[in-house]
Amino acid sequence: MTPEEKMTSMSTASANPLPSYKRPPVDEVVCGFRFQPLSGLKVTHLGLLWERFRAEFPIVQHAIPIATDGSFPVDESTGVPIPRIWFISKADNELIQFQLDRFYFNWRRRTDEYPGYPTIIRKFENAKNQLETFANDLQLGEIRPIEYELT
Repeated sequence: MTPEEKMTSMSTASANPLPSYKRPPVDEVVCGFRFQPLSGLKVTHLGLLWERFRAEFPIVQHAIPIATDGSFPVDESTGVPIPRIWFISKADNELIQFQLDRFYFNWRRRTDEYPGYPTIIRKFENAKNQLETFANDLQLGEIRPIEYELT
């Protein structure tokens, strides 16, 4: 089973429903994946990606890139580091993180209650689909996951 099939299987499984708690001890959930770097991606594309998410995530911030094997992602043609970008919801409780080789969806407790795993994984899958459409539309290369993460 491919990583994509496993994620779909996990998100749609209803035979064994997940437990539910009145006050779950959850402050943050991160769903994401590392993928083969998009060789065609340039810094200017980051603004175009934000346009895809901007209605729901109107706040944007730079973040220090996450290192892979001790090195930060760089533009192969220039050696210039490409930043990690955060697209943050107006309520500050959800964010999308993107860098040349990673994509994450975060839910973080602010004043809202934990929405539950099915809601979070659905939002992650929707954001992932938008990323794949973006990369395809701009011919940046195929999103090829290397590993998925759930924290």
